[in-house]
Amino acid sequence: MKKLILLGLTIILFASCQQTEQRYFDDSAEIETVKLLYKNIESGNYDDIRAMYNDTATVKRNTTKAISIDELIAENKKGRGDFSSFKFRDSIYTEMVITKSGNTWVNSWATWVGKVQGNDNEIVVPLHLSFRFVDGLIVEDEGYWNSLPIYLAMEKAKADKAAAEMEAIEE
Repeated sequence: MKKLILLGLTIILFASCQQTEQRYFDDSAEIETVKLLYKNIESGNYDDIRAMYNDTATVKRNTTKAISIDELIAENKKGRGDFSSFKFRDSIYTEMVITKSGNTWVNSWATWVGKVQGNDNEIVVPLHLSFRFVDGLIVEDEGYWNSLPIYLAMEKAKADKAAAEMEAIEE
């Protein structure tokens, strides 16, 4: 009986000591790609941004409707002219997760800081972006943040410009 109890305890001990597969990482090639992506976004280096994405990658930014990376780059190029300042403040926090189904995602949290052309007020927007990788390239990109501060700053800049134009006409 003692041998049976000892055998049972030994089996339980070995079963409890089984190594679990690592699923969370704070250092990887994919994380370095995401950090470089932020630098390229900040500097407007669109060719290098494009090279980080798979040709069929889908992007969702504050929406459930997916667009291609080429459409995102076109939108960014067009909208970038609205800002006199565009940067990420402090460090960007990242983590990589391998899901139970084997998908590799890098989650990132950053603080974007910008100024709209014609308005000196600084806009500060925390954001969260997640990127799914396959073979070292981004195949899915999902990002979420509160766009209201950006919208309000752009509206104020338009109103200030219109007021200045009216004032110039009246003189």
